[in-house]
Amino acid sequence: MCWLRRIAALFLLLAAGGCGDLPQPFGHTPQDLTGTRRSILQLPDSGGIAVHPVINGATPEISAALVKAMVKALGDANVPASAATSLNRLSYQLEGRLTAAPVGSMNKVLILWLLTDSEGKPVGEHLQHEAANPRDWQRASSTLLTQIAQRGAPAIAAFIQEKGVTPVENALKAEIQVLPVEGAPGDGQISLTRAVRHFLIQSKVKVVEAASNASVPSAINQIKGIVHVGPPRGGNQPIQVVWKVLRPDGSEVGRAEQGNFVPTGALDGPWSDIAYLIAEAATPAIMEILARTNAPAGSLMKPPGSP
Repeated sequence: MCWLRRIAALFLLLAAGGCGDLPQPFGHTPQDLTGTRRSILQLPDSGGIAVHPVINGATPEISAALVKAMVKALGDANVPASAATSLNRLSYQLEGRLTAAPVGSMNKVLILWLLTDSEGKPVGEHLQHEAANPRDWQRASSTLLTQIAQRGAPAIAAFIQEKGVTPVENALKAEIQVLPVEGAPGDGQISLTRAVRHFLIQSKVKVVEAASNASVPSAINQIKGIVHVGPPRGGNQPIQVVWKVLRPDGSEVGRAEQGNFVPTGALDGPWSDIAYLIAEAATPAIMEILARTNAPAGSLMKPPGSP
C-alpha cells in the first residue's frame, strides 16, 4: 500500500544535551531537518516475516488460530511478523505444512515450517513434533496452539537473527525499561512497544521488564513512547510519535520526535509492520540519547514549546 511508504517517511527530530549532528534515518527535505545524513539501521530481520495465512493440511479453524499464535510468538521473540502473503520487499515468507494422526490416547502432530527470503530462496526449515489432546486439537484450542507456536518460534527466529549486529560505542551498564506506549489507536500500544524493544535488544541494549534495584541511580533506565493522532484533514490525519528517555526518577534526558500524515483511520486496527518501520526509524536517535547517559540533567535541551 502506498501509505506504507508515506508513513515510512516519518521525519525525526532529536533533543538532548550537546547532541551535535542529528540522525536523519529517512532523509527528509532540508527544511525539515539540519545535520548530517546517516544511514538507516539495517538488521537481518528488519523486513519482518510474513506468515502465510493458510497452514497446509490444517482445518480452517486450526490454521487461523495457529497463524495468529505464530505471529505473536515471533513478535515475542523480537522478530516483526504479520499474517499475510507478503509484507514488503524485504520480508521473509513463512509457510507451514501440517499433518496429524491419532497415536494412542494423543494426536501426533508434525509441522514443517519453511522460511524463504523475499526472492523465494530457502532460508531454513524447522520440523516441529507435538503431542496434542484430541479434544483440544479438534476444537482448535487457543491455549494449545499458542503453546505450539511458542515452542516453534525461537527456532524460526534463529534463522534470521544475529546477536548484537549494531555496535554501540558507549556500552550501557544500566538496565533499560521500555514503558508501554501511550495514546496509540488500534493495537499500537502493544505493537509499537514490542517493536522498539526489538530494535533496542538488537542494538545490545539490556532491556528488562522492570528496572531492578541494582541499577545505578544516575543511569537512564526508561523509554516512554507517546502517540498523538490529530483530527482528520481532507482524508488524512496527522500522527506524532514522541520517544522520551528518562532517568529512574522520571526526569527527562532527551527525546526523539516523529511526525507525518496517514490516511484517516489507517492506524485504528493492527499496525503490523508499520510499528517496526516507526521503531526502526526512531532507534538511532534513541541510541544517540542513551549514549549521553552522563550528561547533567540541568544541561539538557528540549524542543521549543515542550513542557
